[in-house]
Amino acid sequence: MSDGWSSRATRSRPGRTWWAGWPVALLVLLSGCGGYRELDAGECLPDGAGVVGTRAQAPPTVPCSEPHRYEVFARRDLDPPSSEWPGDDLVELNARRLCGLAVPDATGLDPADLPDGVTVVQVRPTESSWRGGDREVECLFRWDRPTTDRLLRAG
Repeated sequence: MSDGWSSRATRSRPGRTWWAGWPVALLVLLSGCGGYRELDAGECLPDGAGVVGTRAQAPPTVPCSEPHRYEVFARRDLDPPSSEWPGDDLVELNARRLCGLAVPDATGLDPADLPDGVTVVQVRPTESSWRGGDREVECLFRWDRPTTDRLLRAG
């Protein structure tokens, strides 16, 4: 039975909200109006990437061989049956679900088997960006300290 949500890519990236992912609680609300550069799977963000607080329109990235705190592992679109804002709780729940489902494809690991000190976080639409057509969730691994490790499998 379909729950009305699917995953497909889009290119529009207005203002976003950072939420701690599965199974971690909310990290921080981001403000944002105007453009936002989407993050691609395989990109890494440094310790000072601004994940706590307001993100820049052009998020800083570093080669993953350098110390980083975040690794983008997937992008998924929320595709509800209605164009009306479904509410924060439903968007968060489905963003967490989509990112949790993406972990095995990205890593070959079950989400419960992620290394200690690694959590899943997401960038997800805000009510304002939703009105502009934004449905994308960006899924990232977050290390509890800078690392040169990678979880995204090659290929």
